[in-house]
Amino acid sequence: FSSRRRHTRLQGDWSSDVCSSDLSLGVPYTFTVTASNIAGTSVASAPSTSITLRGSPGTPTAPNASVTSSGVSLVWTAPSGNGGTISDYTIQYSSNSGGTWTTFVDAVSATTAAVVRGLTLGTSYTFRVAAISEQGTGQFSAASSAVVPAGMPDAPGKPTGSANGNSINVS
Repeated sequence: FSSRRRHTRLQGDWSSDVCSSDLSLGVPYTFTVTASNIAGTSVASAPSTSITLRGSPGTPTAPNASVTSSGVSLVWTAPSGNGGTISDYTIQYSSNSGGTWTTFVDAVSATTAAVVRGLTLGTSYTFRVAAISEQGTGQFSAASSAVVPAGMPDAPGKPTGSANGNSINVS
């Protein structure tokens, strides 16, 4: 068979499949066949249609987590699709340093950013993500740094003031 410009000679019982384990994911390959006997080797067959090995997606980078007014914003870098197309990400969070993980349910998206809402204010969280393609789910990323969501503060009480000569004291 041939792979791009590399040629590898495989010998075997041609009444069954011949396998090679040194092929790379995401690389298109075409194959040709020749026949050999004592008289020599034939001309190569026409190439096969292109075949691409596909595997589960790679591992994304650890998400960068930051607290916003609407939740925790996550941003990460997409991994290799390993021949497949990344169609979504699974986002998980932990409030006990990765002892247990909860999956955040959101819309399907290949975007490498999300806002996680509905977390308990004042609780420390870490986050991780995994890519999903037609070949399955890849490995989860390393965990993000911990962040603590906080809500808007309550309005302060009504201030009081008093004039004292040429200044005003407010408390």
